Amino acid sequence: MRLLYTKCPACFDIGGGGLLTRFEVIATEAIFYACDQCESAWPEYEPISINYFNVITGILLENGIPIEHHKGAFREAFDDTGFILKGEELRGILYGLMAADNKTKINDPIYPSIWLVDCRRIIGINGETKVALILNRAETYILDAQPVKEV
Repeated sequence: MRLLYTKCPACFDIGGGGLLTRFEVIATEAIFYACDQCESAWPEYEPISINYFNVITGILLENGIPIEHHKGAFREAFDDTGFILKGEELRGILYGLMAADNKTKINDPIYPSIWLVDCRRIIGINGETKVALILNRAETYILDAQPVKEV
């Protein structure tokens, strides 16, 4: 199992508390990682470190998206390698699970918005039936998700 979340090297330890989310520029399908708090960003091909980072606007400009078209130009790009479902089908299932009543809060000493949801069916490639959902602090969107047997 991979880590449930990655701390932002630009802001986490100085009080921002940001976590990285994997995003896709819709027009170019380029993948980048961005902080949910300070908007620091890293293209997929760059190491995530304090030595190099950009901002979301810079990433979009690098991908040929003019400023007036930035709204709605990117979306979460879940790492779906552990899931049976892919793409939009997976996105729909995950957002449906986010609204489910059968979520259990995971007691994590660092980040408070992690939920375990029983899917009541196999969702992972290794027979997992549960999903860990890592939500933003306001719990309005998913930062990351992964199938799990138990946490």
